[in-house]
Amino acid sequence: EAFLKDDLETAYSFAASGIKARYPDKQAFFAMIRKSYGPVYHPGNYAFGRSRATEDGRLVVQELMISGQDGKNWKAFYKLSRETDGQYKIEGVMMVPDLVSKGI
Repeated sequence: EAFLKDDLETAYSFAASGIKARYPDKQAFFAMIRKSYGPVYHPGNYAFGRSRATEDGRLVVQELMISGQDGKNWKAFYKLSRETDGQYKIEGVMMVPDLVSKGI
């Protein structure tokens, strides 16, 4: 929702420390998202799918099904890691075209 509102501060607050180290400038981070993750940045529709955690709970993978504004369907897999303060933050996102989507 932060991306839908172009809320740079909130979007950046969800990034894990490793992402923030790579993109210490919030504007550069936001530009990378807009360029590389268009369907995530401004989806047409989206729905959360399955999630799976490691036994120790340090890592969670969350599936997100997205219909891009161009009508193409995607699956985004968010890798969330537990930071030292106990909060889960986004460590990375892998996007794959959803070629067999039955809609969301």
